[in-house]
Amino acid sequence: MIKLKAYAKINIYLKVLGKRNDGYHNLESLMVPIDLYDELEFIDNDKDIIESNIDIENNIMYKAIKYMKETYKINRCVKIKLNKNIPLSSGLGGGSSDLSTTLKGLNLLWNLNLSDEELGEISLLFGSDTLFFIYNKPAIIRGRGEVLEFIDFKEKDVLILNPKIKVSTKDVFNEYRQSDNGNNDLEMALLRLYPNIKEFKKYYENQGLELNLSGSGSTYFSFNNDDFVSNNDYLEIKTNTIN
Repeated sequence: MIKLKAYAKINIYLKVLGKRNDGYHNLESLMVPIDLYDELEFIDNDKDIIESNIDIENNIMYKAIKYMKETYKINRCVKIKLNKNIPLSSGLGGGSSDLSTTLKGLNLLWNLNLSDEELGEISLLFGSDTLFFIYNKPAIIRGRGEVLEFIDFKEKDVLILNPKIKVSTKDVFNEYRQSDNGNNDLEMALLRLYPNIKEFKKYYENQGLELNLSGSGSTYFSFNNDDFVSNNDYLEIKTNTIN
């Protein structure tokens, strides 16, 4: 049995640089892993199955299992136990992190001896943030996530705030306009689509927090949270960034 952690991330900043011919957008973002993670267990089994504490429709992890078995001629099956702690559709990269961690877990369970570089190439077949989660190091990502520039980032305490609202990444990118600029270029599109998130943000800003949006999701984070007053209506996690 193999046990691994699939870490979340935050986007310190995110810039949209234009749409690509392949349908993705060119981005530039400083991404930093945080000490919030899903837990995955990999166990030999008589059939391929994913057991999760949260129902996930069309879990892409099944595609990763299928790809690895077909590519490397694996005649074994796996049961993956997934304990989700990262909120769904939150901009924290949980799905991408689970996918990349699945590749790492199968690599270990089936003794494939693939390098991080090889796993990274495979990960990009399934998404945009996936390469980052192979390494889990602070990095500036460019393109659709296929270019990483690792950087030093001093560990910081961070407050993660989530309104428990699932956000469609596709809808946010479709709503994005070139005039939408800021620390996160997707924020104005998000707030136009989800007025309740705008109210959520205002609530915490009224407490004096300086908020930044992570990714295209509904999660905000703050580094100046010493005087934070809890509100149980929302998901609030105090954690730290990871070097």
